[in-house]
Formats: sequence, structure tokens, C-alpha cells
Amino acid sequence: IFLTRQEATMKKLPRFSLLAGNAATLLAKGKPNYFSAVVTSPPYNIGKDYGNDYKDDLPMDQYLSMLEATFLEIWRVMKSDGLFFLNIGNSHRDALGPLKSHNVLARALKVGFHPVEEVVWAKAITVTKPDGEQFNVGHFTPVKGQRLNPLFEYIFILSKTPKFEFNREKLFVPYTDKS
Repeated sequence: IFLTRQEATMKKLPRFSLLAGNAATLLAKGKPNYFSAVVTSPPYNIGKDYGNDYKDDLPMDQYLSMLEATFLEIWRVMKSDGLFFLNIGNSHRDALGPLKSHNVLARALKVGFHPVEEVVWAKAITVTKPDGEQFNVGHFTPVKGQRLNPLFEYIFILSKTPKFEFNREKLFVPYTDKS
């Protein structure tokens, strides 16, 4: 299952279903212990207009409580051997600033999830072409004011079990040195 911040839509794909919409609404309809993976990128609570009735500037306690309630639903619908991928970034536009992602993670851990991996997603990097030309790839919204740009976000990989292990041979592409 893939949950986004968009309004709910559903498309059937050959091997899995892709669901897009409000996680709280979609999860409430889900069967217990059904999904092998849940991926979500919750709203960042920075006043963004999502084109629906969601208010993206909640008081911080209310925002974190809303996410915790969603995490409880994720726990309910996720299989015991499933994985929860939580994408969240930080923002200097709210009270928690650079600590927001870790406060959100703390709410997932409070529900009972266990950390498996922490991935840092570099949202923009400089790449050098074979001819030596350098260019930027990726995206980010420039920050106005006296702060540095948040050029990364976290993807916290969580499980219901404390000792989750990846089957590396099935999951990862072998590394090859290309230098």
C-alpha cells in the first residue's frame, strides 16, 4: 500500500494495489494484519494548501496526536512481518524546527513500532557529467530568510518486530565499483 497526501484514488496493478489518499480515511477501511508494507509521507504542518479540507497548520500537540492515531491504524492493518516506511522532513516554520522528524518518529515508536533503518534522502545533489559539466538534480523549495535549506528528508523504516532482518539477496542490487 502506498499512502500519499492526495485525495483517495485506487488503481489495480498486476501484483499489488496502489492506494493514494488520506491515510486516516483509507486505513480505517482496511482489514487487520493485511498489508505487507505501508509507505506514507504525512503532511508537514507548514500551512501548505493541499486543495482539500485538511488544515495544515495545527497546533503541534494536535499534529503529533493526529499522526499517532494514524500510526495506530497502520499498526492494525500491517502484517506482523511487514514494514512501515515513514518519510518526514524538518521545517524551521514550526516550533520543533530541526527536531520535528524525530518527534514524529517518537510517536511511531510509542505505538510499538521498532526502528529497522534510517535512510537520509538527499533531495538535491550536484552531478558531474563525463564532459566535466556540473548540474544540480533533485528538488527542494528554497527557504526564505536566515536559515539553511533543508536539503534532505528522513525515511524511517519500521517494523512490528524488534529484530527484523532484510533478505539482502532478494532486496538489494549488488554493489559494483565503477571508478
